[in-house]
Amino acid sequence: MRLFEEADPGEWEAAAPTTQQRNQWDELLDQVAAGKSMRIPFPDDPDKMRGTRISLGRRATQRGIGLEFRKQDDALLVQQKAPSPAVASAEPEQQPKTERRGRKRKTTAGEQEYTPTQEAAAGAPEEVAVEEG
Repeated sequence: MRLFEEADPGEWEAAAPTTQQRNQWDELLDQVAAGKSMRIPFPDDPDKMRGTRISLGRRATQRGIGLEFRKQDDALLVQQKAPSPAVASAEPEQQPKTERRGRKRKTTAGEQEYTPTQEAAAGAPEEVAVEEG
């Protein structure tokens, strides 16, 4: 069974362009953004609360709104999260690099473990002469 088929160009032109319709959740989010606390009743299936909460949270995040939820026996209460006071720092603190991240290098017998500070202390890397023979 094929999931799709080719459409005629005339069929495309005859079809009305789709328009995005406002969803019922958009109206609820408008009310919440206006500062109102809203109640969403779930008398039939309280298991749908979780999906609704996740869906509303995602839609609100796209709008730049934070939501706060509270659960009752048969309803979900929603309101806009109070804005947290932003603490502006003059300069972000940077921690000095002390060690390489990741796995330590292997060392063989008689070889010292490499640390980046040894190379920096020595200056430019030394050239090593290779003897052929």
